[in-house]
Amino acid sequence: MTQYPSESDNENDSVIEAELVSESPPDSPGASENRLSISGVISWIVVVVITFAVVMFVATAQQIDSETVDGDATSGDLMQVQLAGKMLVGQQHLQAIADGLAGDQNEELADDAQETLAEQERKTIETAIESANTGTFEQQLVCVVLTNELLGADVALEKLDDLNERVAKHKFSRSENQLILSEAVSNVVHACAEDSFDDATLSIEEEKLMDEKLGWLGRLASAPELSGKTELREAVIAEATRSLVICSLASIAGILAMITGFVLAMRTIRFWRRGEFESRFQNRVGIHNVYIETFALWLIYFFGIQFAIGPWVEAYDLDPLAINPFIFFSSLIVLVWPVIRGIPFSQVRQDIGWTSTKPLRDFLSAPVGYLATIPLVFITLMLMGGLIIQSVEPGETEEFSRGQSISHPIQEYVADSDATVFLWIVLSACVAAPIVEETVFRGILYRHLRDLTSHWRTTVTVAFSAVINAFIFAAIHPQGVMLIPVLGSLAVGFSLMREWRGSLYPSMIMHAIHNSLVTCLMFAIL
Repeated sequence: MTQYPSESDNENDSVIEAELVSESPPDSPGASENRLSISGVISWIVVVVITFAVVMFVATAQQIDSETVDGDATSGDLMQVQLAGKMLVGQQHLQAIADGLAGDQNEELADDAQETLAEQERKTIETAIESANTGTFEQQLVCVVLTNELLGADVALEKLDDLNERVAKHKFSRSENQLILSEAVSNVVHACAEDSFDDATLSIEEEKLMDEKLGWLGRLASAPELSGKTELREAVIAEATRSLVICSLASIAGILAMITGFVLAMRTIRFWRRGEFESRFQNRVGIHNVYIETFALWLIYFFGIQFAIGPWVEAYDLDPLAINPFIFFSSLIVLVWPVIRGIPFSQVRQDIGWTSTKPLRDFLSAPVGYLATIPLVFITLMLMGGLIIQSVEPGETEEFSRGQSISHPIQEYVADSDATVFLWIVLSACVAAPIVEETVFRGILYRHLRDLTSHWRTTVTVAFSAVINAFIFAAIHPQGVMLIPVLGSLAVGFSLMREWRGSLYPSMIMHAIHNSLVTCLMFAIL
C-alpha cells in the first residue's frame, strides 16, 4: 500500500507544499506523476459509461413520457398552466383594483380608446391561454376554466365544444377521474352561461376531486365570480395575486442581480488579465489517480443504491423524499477509499477542500461569487431558450400527449404540498445536495482533473478542469440534455470559486444559495 505524506504536522506544511506543488514542464521527471495509471484509465471508462447511460436513460424516459396520452395528469403536468393561470387572474384582479382607483380618469377616456384597450387586453389573454392549451386532457380542460374566468362563459363553451370534438376525433379514452372532471367543468361553464350557478351545480365529491386533481385551477372552477362562494373565491384570487406579486418582485431582483453580477464578472476578468487574480488552489503530485477511482466509486454507489432500493420503495410505499438525504449523505462513505489507498484523512480533507484558513472571507465570498455567475447562466439560458421552448411542446401527431419535460422530478412534490414535504425538499435540495455534490465534483473530481493537467498552463488547466467537471455534473442531473449547458454554466462558477478560495465551503454555500432561491420561489408561486 503506497504511503503518502501527511499534512497533520503544521511545522512541516511549507515543506510538504513545496514538494507537492507541481510547476514542472511536461518533460521533467515529475511529469510522469501526472499520467493516468491503469486504474485511472479504468475509472474514467466507468465514469464515461455511467454518465452516458444516465443521459440516455433520462432522454429515453422523457421521450416515452412525452408520448404518453393515457392516465391522469400529475401536478407536474399542470404546473406550467397553473402558473400561467395565476399570473393572468392575478393581473386581472390588480387591473380591476387600479381601474377602480382611477375611476374618474377612466371615465374621461374616449369610448374608442377604452374599447381599443379592452380589445388589446382580451387578445393578450386569448394568446396566453391558447399557448397553454396543449398537453394532457386535464391541461386543456383547465384552459376552459381559465377562459370561463377571464373571457366569459360563452367563449368557454366554444372551447369546451372544441375539446369534446377532439376527444371524439382522436378516440381518446378518458379515465374515470377525467370523465368526472369533464362533467364538473361542463356543469360550471353551462351554469355560468345561464347565470344559474348554485349549490347543486357541483357535488361535494366533484369539488373534492377538482381540488385534488387540478389544484388551484380546480378551486378556481369551483368558485366562479357569480357563485356566491365568497370566502373560497377570495382565497383563490388572493393566492393568484400573491404569486403575481412574488414573480414581479423576483423578476426585479433578478434584473438587479444580473446587473450586479455583470459588474462583478467584469472586475474579475480585469483582475485576472492584470495578473491580480490569486488562486489558493494547490496542486498535488502523484495522487490524482486515487481521486478518479474515488469518483468512479461514488457514481457506482450513488446510482446503484437508487436502483437497488427502488423495488423496496414501491413495495413498502416509502417516501422517496425521505430517502434522498440518506442516499446523499451515505454516499460520502467513498471517502474511505483514499484512506485505504494510503492517504491520511487529514490530507484527504486538504485535497478535497474540507478546510478553510479564512472562514469569514470564504463565507462572504460565496454570495459575491454567485452573483458573478448569474450572467453566465443567463447568457447560456438565452442561447438555449429556443431549443428549451421547443422541447417542452408536445408532439404534433400526439393529441393529449404530455410533451417533453425538462423539469426536475422533485417539482412533482411542490404543487399543493404540505409543510412536511417542504422540509424534506429543503433538506435534500438545499442541504444534502450542496454538501455532497460539491464534495464529489468540486472536491474529488476537480482535484483529479487539476492535478492530472497541472503541467499545462494555468489558464488552460483551470478551463479544462472546470468544463469537464461541469459537463459531467450537469449530465447526471435528471433535467435532460437541453439543460446541460445551463446547469454546466452554474457548475463552472462553482469550480472557479473552488479555484479562487482553495476551500470547498464557498462553493457549497453558492450551491445552497441557488437551490434555496429556486426551491422557495417554486413553493411561493405554485
